[in-house]
Amino acid sequence: KNANLNIFVNEIERELCKEYFNLVTDEYCPHVINDDYLMGPANKRELSIFNVAWCTKANLKRKGVPDLIRALGILKERGVTVKTYLAGHEGDGLPWLKELVLENKLEEQVKFLGEVTREEKIKMFRTCELYVQPSHYEGFGLAQAEAMGCGACVVTCRVGAVEEVVGDAGVYVETGNVEALAMAIEDVLLNDVLRKSYQGRAVERVRRLFSKEKKFKIFKELIK
Repeated sequence: KNANLNIFVNEIERELCKEYFNLVTDEYCPHVINDDYLMGPANKRELSIFNVAWCTKANLKRKGVPDLIRALGILKERGVTVKTYLAGHEGDGLPWLKELVLENKLEEQVKFLGEVTREEKIKMFRTCELYVQPSHYEGFGLAQAEAMGCGACVVTCRVGAVEEVVGDAGVYVETGNVEALAMAIEDVLLNDVLRKSYQGRAVERVRRLFSKEKKFKIFKELIK
């Protein structure tokens, strides 16, 4: 409350703190992504899904990864299969997640990559067609922004500040609604025109709103 300047990375927390502390020194300056996440898609892509999440049980639930597995199970029952890559630092939720894959008979379809390097993660973002992260909460949605900058079609939920990041450049589903998630994945998976439309808007939006240059410019003005 006594600070000369309070900078918030999302508008939701800005408004909450502004009201609670009666702030007059609040400004908005979102997280940004580095230039290597702004290269757009690779020339050759795979019709696949990618997700990255630290594999503790609590975090997997927060990121909606079990919802993704169950949605893939629904799609398989309908005769729709898609290669899915799951990455993330190993934690206490990994055995549980692998059991969920077995329960849904997805062991031939889902591949666990484990912890990946920055370069490997960017490669996956750029070569997959879909990045699916049906989160139950996100303070910002940095992985969604990174995936968008690399040209992936993002399927996610309107939680936390995700909608501020994704805007109209992604597909939204109701949090925890596995059936709706399956339908959304199927829609963009089987519709090339729709999927590419989201991908194009995603790259443009991230380059326009979440580049380093944009943040430097805002910071410069705020500090002056």
